[in-house]
Amino acid sequence: MSTSSNSPAPVPVDDEKRPVTKAEAAKESNALKVSQRICSERDRRLTPPKLKALEGAGGLTNNTGDGCDHIRLLDTFAVTNLAAAELLMRTLLESEDRSVVRGDLVPTNGLLALIHALEPKDAAESMLCCQMVLTHMQIMECQRRANIDGQTFEGRDVNLRHAERFTRIYTQQLDALNKHRGKGQQKVTVEHVTVNEGGQAVVGSVER
Repeated sequence: MSTSSNSPAPVPVDDEKRPVTKAEAAKESNALKVSQRICSERDRRLTPPKLKALEGAGGLTNNTGDGCDHIRLLDTFAVTNLAAAELLMRTLLESEDRSVVRGDLVPTNGLLALIHALEPKDAAESMLCCQMVLTHMQIMECQRRANIDGQTFEGRDVNLRHAERFTRIYTQQLDALNKHRGKGQQKVTVEHVTVNEGGQAVVGSVER
C-alpha cells in the first residue's frame, strides 16, 4: 500500500522580484550616474588634466572624482600607456614649471592645457608638443626680462637675442609638426605626360 503526500511543492524564489533595499538602490543609482558620466566624457573630447594639491600629505593629484582621470591623461598625451603619459607630464613640469613649489598650480595646469589644445595624435607629436610649449615659455620669459624696468641696454639686447633664437627654434618645431601631420610642402606626382611633335618635356626645376 502506497501513500502520497499532499504537501505543496516548493516554489522557486525569483531574485528579480525580491525587494531592493534602499542601500542597494542608492548604490545602483550612483553606479549608473558614474557610467553615464564616463560615456558622456568619452563621447566628446575630454578636458585636459587638472592637478590639485593634496591636503595635509603634500604632493599633487589629478583625481577629479569623475572616473575619467586616466583616460583624460592618456588622451592629452596621445599614448595608450599610463606610465608614458605620467613620464611626459612629469618631465614637462620639471623642465619648466617652478610654480608648484610656490603652491601656484595655475601655470602648471596651463602647460597641460596647452598640450591638450595642440591635440597631439601620437607619442612623437606629444613629445614635440611638449618641446614647443617649453620653447614658447622661454620666448615669453626672455621678452619679460627684456622689458624689466631699469633694464640695461646690454641686458635688453641679450634677452631679445635669446627670444629671437627661441622663436626660430619654435618655427622649426612647428614646421616639423606640420610635416609630420602632412601639412607641409606637398609632393605632386605626374604620371602621364603628353608631348606634341616638336615639343620638349622638361623634368626638374624651371626658373623664369
